[in-house]
Amino acid sequence: LILVNIVQPGIDGGGEALLQSFEEPEHQPAQRTESTFGDVLRNIIPKNIVAAAVQGNVLGLIFFSIFLGVALLQIPSKTDAAVLRQGSNAAFQAIIWMIEKAMLFAPLGFLSLIADLVGSFVLEGQLSTLGSSMTAYTFTVVIGLLLHGVGTLGCLAWCFGISPIALFRQMIPAITSAFSTASSSATLPITLDCLENRAGVPNKIGSFVAPLGATINMDGTAIYEAVAVVFIANMLGVDLSWTQQALIFITATVSAVGAAGIPGAGLVMMVLILNTVGLPAEGVKLVIVVDRVLDMLRTSVNVWGDSLGAAIIAKHEKRETTNTLG
Repeated sequence: LILVNIVQPGIDGGGEALLQSFEEPEHQPAQRTESTFGDVLRNIIPKNIVAAAVQGNVLGLIFFSIFLGVALLQIPSKTDAAVLRQGSNAAFQAIIWMIEKAMLFAPLGFLSLIADLVGSFVLEGQLSTLGSSMTAYTFTVVIGLLLHGVGTLGCLAWCFGISPIALFRQMIPAITSAFSTASSSATLPITLDCLENRAGVPNKIGSFVAPLGATINMDGTAIYEAVAVVFIANMLGVDLSWTQQALIFITATVSAVGAAGIPGAGLVMMVLILNTVGLPAEGVKLVIVVDRVLDMLRTSVNVWGDSLGAAIIAKHEKRETTNTLG
C-alpha cells in the first residue's frame, strides 16, 4: 500500500483520474459507505450471516467461516462433525467444477472486456495514456513482489540461519513450475519433491507445511490485490481514505487465505474487495489485460514462501531435537 501510494498508477502527471466512465452500481450496501474504523471492526461480526452474504460483507463471512470451523472441532461426536465437513467439502468441489466450466468461456469474455476498454481510450485519443498507466501498475506489482520475495522472505531466512540463495537454487524446479502454471496446487507435487530430495526437508514436515501453504499462504496474491484495488480506484477518480486502505489491507490479507490455488483465483477475490470499499466490480477489466503475467509472478512468490516456511520449521525442529538429545 505504501508503494502504490508513492507510484500512484492510474493518475496522470496532473493528478487527474484517467477514467471515470463506470456507472455506479444500483445496489450500494450500507456497510460499503461507512468510513470509521470502528464501523469496520463492528462489521467483522455480522448480525445476520445471510445479510452479510447479500451485502458482500467479506470480513463478516470470513469471521463466520473461521468461527464455524472452530465450532466443528469442538463437537464431541466425530461422526456428526464429519457429516458436515464432508457436505461442505462436497459443495466446495461442486462449485469449483462449476467455475472451471464457466471459465471455458473466459477467453471470449476477456476479449470483449479488453476490446471495450481499449476502444473507449482510442475514441478519446488516450491509448498511450492507458499504456503508461498499465505499465506503472505492472511495475508497482512487480516491485512489491520483489521487495517481499527478496527482502522480507530473504531476511526471514537469514534470521533462522538459512541461506536464501542456496534454498532458492534447490527450489528452482518448483518455482519455475509455479511460474509456468500459475497454480500453487498444480505445483504441489514438485514442491514436495524439491523440499524432500533437494532441500533436505523431512517428509513429515514438507508433506504438512507445503499443502497447508498452497491452501492458505497466498502472500503474493495479497500484495497484488492491494495494489490492483488502489490502481482501479485511481483510474476511476475515487480518493480512498486511510480507513478504506486499512480495510483493503485487512480484506486482501484475509481473503487471500481463502483464495483457491488455481489460475485467476485472485480476480475472484478482488471482486469481493472492490465491493467492500464501494468500487464497481467492473473495475476488474482494467487489470485483466496483464493479469496472467502477474498471476505467474505472484504464484512463484507464493510457492517460494511455502518452501521457506517448510525449511524454517525443519531447521527449528532439528535444533530442538539436538538440544533435547544433548
